[in-house]
Amino acid sequence: MRRLLAGVLVALAALAVVLVPAPPAAEVDVTFRPVTSATLVCPELAVTADSAAVAGSLVAPDLAGDGGSAALEMLGSDDPLARIAAPAAPVHLLMSGSSQPPVITRAIGGWAPAVLSGFAMRGLDGAAAGLSSGSCPVPRATWWFVGPGSQVGRSSVLLVVNPSQEPARIDLTLYGRSGPVPALAGKGVVVGAEGVVRIRLAALAADQPVLGVSLQATGGRVAVALRDVEAAVGGRARGVDFVPAAQPPAGDLLLPGVPGGSGTRDLVLVNPTDRFATVTPQLLTTGGTVDLPGLATLAVPAGSAVTVPLATALDGRAGTLHLTSDTAITGALRSQWGSATRDTSWTAATPPTSSDLPLAGAAVVAAGPGLRTTVTIAAPTTQVVGTLVYSGSGGPDEAVLAGDGGPLADGDLGGGGTELLVPGTRVGGRRVDVTVPAGAQQEIALDGLDGAAVAWATWQAAEGSGPASVGHLSIDASAPLASGFPWWPTTSAVRTVPVTADVGTLLGTGP
Repeated sequence: MRRLLAGVLVALAALAVVLVPAPPAAEVDVTFRPVTSATLVCPELAVTADSAAVAGSLVAPDLAGDGGSAALEMLGSDDPLARIAAPAAPVHLLMSGSSQPPVITRAIGGWAPAVLSGFAMRGLDGAAAGLSSGSCPVPRATWWFVGPGSQVGRSSVLLVVNPSQEPARIDLTLYGRSGPVPALAGKGVVVGAEGVVRIRLAALAADQPVLGVSLQATGGRVAVALRDVEAAVGGRARGVDFVPAAQPPAGDLLLPGVPGGSGTRDLVLVNPTDRFATVTPQLLTTGGTVDLPGLATLAVPAGSAVTVPLATALDGRAGTLHLTSDTAITGALRSQWGSATRDTSWTAATPPTSSDLPLAGAAVVAAGPGLRTTVTIAAPTTQVVGTLVYSGSGGPDEAVLAGDGGPLADGDLGGGGTELLVPGTRVGGRRVDVTVPAGAQQEIALDGLDGAAVAWATWQAAEGSGPASVGHLSIDASAPLASGFPWWPTTSAVRTVPVTADVGTLLGTGP
């Protein structure tokens, strides 16, 4: 018996595995490294003989470092169309006559954290008559859009751009009034290297009055824009704009730049969770925070999108919507002007700008006769301090985005194409120091831009400033023309976490 037991012990010893204790784990050192390379992507713009668009970029001088450079190019081209000569010296491209490929802005070195890019577009005739604009973002993996529709008479199209030389793959998830909307054709969509994919939401989910859209890149990074057009009625336009990207769902949301005055104001909320959401809305105004009459709370069923008319509760007041929810939601708001002929503008839930990420702005602001632009800066929790800098440029495209119904271009493009416009005439350059009390907002009119074809505006938070929600609106209610968008903070640094290998070793005692 003892021999048998000894043999078993010897056999087990030969198979034994000894776990060698690992050394104590090293402390994780989280650091922030300045951005040294940035790629900003403007969508493909469907310009025709009756429309024109301007895409442009600038480098904010106060935050630009040394040793930088930036250039604009067309997607798929290795030859720059234009180079930015210096910070505060923007360039823009005039596109007219025929659709042009997406415009890419690449910045490196000390200019990368301070580069901004955007576009504005004007249509004179047809369903897409009106003013539309948007920012040109950095590609990323996750996108949310709130408010498009797919009913007959409404065209909502996602424009997906992959500026990389490697293919990307995306999945779409849609939310409607009755819950999640099956959209199998929106899964596993491949966006080729330096490619563009156009996705009509009506082809994925027909007859939906309102949708929430979640786009997730499962491979690569993409830049996405959403163009929304309502069909003309009796030859009269009914509204066109780009729906700005909304921040991922959260329990606390800010929607800047809700315009005052008459017209419809429709809030759209999406609750992607499996829990019922109860939302409390407040309005940050120049006089402080106010409740909305009759809207103490808003209900959003699980997995659905809802529309809440706000015109009556707002009663013509302008402000920034502050929404708090007991579960994660996101949202956007559509404003419309006019009756027989209408135009539309959108704002959306947007991350605030703070002294940690101090720069936000609009690289292209629509300007021209009749158009008036107002920037709103809101302080939801604590006092906000910073500087608004803006200027305009004249030049050969003075009537490109004019609100007087004049010609869109000066004819230099002939049959259509792209023309480089380096601003030669600076119009209305100003710096405005801003202090906004907690729970309020301030409205700043961009005065002195008469004669400008395009304007540029940047916001820089001061050291120690509280979070700010910033956006702008350009409007000529008599035309009607309206467009604007919320300003996302520009990433000036990336979070890095050095990782040291810490692997336990398994040692066998056998042969």
